[in-house]
Amino acid sequence: MKEHILRKGVVLVSKKGFKNTGISEILKSASVPKGSFYYYFDSKTDFGIQLINYAAQSFFSEIERHFARETPPLERIENFFGEQINHFQTSPCRCNCLFGKLSQELTEEDPLFRIELAKIFESWKVFFSETLIEAEKFGTIKLKHSPDALARFILSGWEGALIQSKLLQSIVPLEEFREIFFSLLK
Repeated sequence: MKEHILRKGVVLVSKKGFKNTGISEILKSASVPKGSFYYYFDSKTDFGIQLINYAAQSFFSEIERHFARETPPLERIENFFGEQINHFQTSPCRCNCLFGKLSQELTEEDPLFRIELAKIFESWKVFFSETLIEAEKFGTIKLKHSPDALARFILSGWEGALIQSKLLQSIVPLEEFREIFFSLLK
């Protein structure tokens, strides 16, 4: 039941944001009585933290699949962005990263949210950083900046491209990000 509530919550919060999504709306979507919410969650903040961690588990399963060692390093990153772009192609106005959206909405409100979201972005950054190090060892690229700084740049650029894609209701900013990033890297 808890997972069911979190799954429905992720869908609603992804669309409307955390502040604009009420507990009653989440429970109605999950077809769960109101008392059940407080059985599983101490508060809306507790629900939000658990929602972030629940979404992160799913997200990192996907990331791990993309960054499996069987694929050459740079190809892993290209494949990841390619699949993300293909996913958003069907609905460019929904180009959205739940973690980016919540970072913009909640990090100034509550330090608990900032801490949890920072952990997620740090974990995500590690995948890129380690892959860049491996690409340099393979001789595919020569890093001009630290792998961590470049990985953080990747995340910043991608999140910015998502915002632009949503604004323009087009995947063009995502495609431009990928094309320019790889042309600069190689």
